[in-house]
Amino acid sequence: MLWLLTLPIRLAIGLVLLPLAIVAAVLMALVWLPFVLLKFGLKLLVGIALLPFVLLLGAVAGLVAFLAMTVAVLIPLAPLFVAAFFIWVLLRVLIPRPAVI
Repeated sequence: MLWLLTLPIRLAIGLVLLPLAIVAAVLMALVWLPFVLLKFGLKLLVGIALLPFVLLLGAVAGLVAFLAMTVAVLIPLAPLFVAAFFIWVLLRVLIPRPAVI
């Protein structure tokens, strides 16, 4: 009930202080805006400066991941490669090739 009794006074004070609040908001924006632009510019410069290093590290990481995947796939097949090599050597030794005339 007290809220309803003080409502006209609060509305009057609010209407009187509204122009002051608008002026204060505009001044705060004018003071704040250059700092925001400076922060954005510095972040942009740092981002542009670091971009080549990030791309290089990404490429190296991709290459390492590809090599690791290749090794992980080929290691279990190593006994088959060794057996195929021995069979190839035995076939080259045991089967004579025709002489070139």
